[in-house]
Order: sequence, then C-alpha cells, then structure tokens
Amino acid sequence: MAPSKKEITHYLKRLFPLSRSITGDANRKTLKILSEIAPITIHEYPSGSKAFDWTIPPEWTVRDAWIKDKKGEKLIDFSACNLHLASYSSPFDGWMDFEGLKPHLFIHPTIREAIPYRTLYYKRDWAFCVTQEQFERLQYLGGPFEVFIDTEFIPDGSMTVGELLLEGEID
Repeated sequence: MAPSKKEITHYLKRLFPLSRSITGDANRKTLKILSEIAPITIHEYPSGSKAFDWTIPPEWTVRDAWIKDKKGEKLIDFSACNLHLASYSSPFDGWMDFEGLKPHLFIHPTIREAIPYRTLYYKRDWAFCVTQEQFERLQYLGGPFEVFIDTEFIPDGSMTVGELLLEGEID
C-alpha cells in the first residue's frame, strides 16, 4: 500500500534539514531514517580507501556558516537553508568586500529564485550558493562582509552507504 501524505510529510520534515554529503553524520542519519521504511543494509567504508579509480574523501562536517553585513545582520545563513554552503567547503573566518567575496559565490544562471547545489569535493576552497537577488544585494552593499564557515575534515572518517536489493522476476 502506498504511504499516506501524512507519512511522507513526516519523513520529509526529518530528512530535509539534514545537510547530506557523500560522507558525514547527516548521511548516516538519513540512511537510518530511510531504514525505518525499507530494509536497507548499511555499510561503512573508511576515508582514504580506494574504490576503483577513486579515493574516498575525508569525512566532512558542517556546524555553521553565514555572511553578515557590517552591522552584524546575517545576509546568507546556512541554518536557514543548508543549500547556502557549497558541500565540502573549507573553514573560513574573515572580512572582505564584494570583489573578494564574488569568486566564492555561485548563482543559477537563469532561475533567479534558485539556490544552486555545488560541491567542492576535490578542491580545498569555500563557497556560498545564493539566489540572484541575494547576489545583487551583496553587490549593492559592497561590503565589508564578515564571512564565517565552521566545518571540519576528518581524515579517519568514513563514507556510509545504504544497500537495498530488489529481487527481479528472473536471475
């Protein structure tokens, strides 16, 4: 029987706030929630392990990230929307004007209200993903902006994978 709208909403409210990446505790929490509705087998693979032509990256954890104006008002806030921080952003704490900030901002090229999803798995850097309106406001204000990113890379972490086998009618 198909799940009810109430059941789906219950799970989405629990899953959406989690800032998932390919590694980290939010991914483990996501798989644990999904295992409540499907018989998922969970596997852990240590960071640094080879997976064919790829190496599993360090585990990444994000605690907080934001951009404030000179008055201390948060203009971009990870806690308001976890898409605002590019996945695998490095820690940063400092002040800069718009020209310094601009290379660290991603916007969607055609959808003004969209917050793009970006990752930095293979580049140690940091970035924020913003709507075009937020980008224009930052540009208009010009700075200075206080930028804060509280993240951590855990070299002895792991990548958590959920596996579910759906048997077919033939082998």
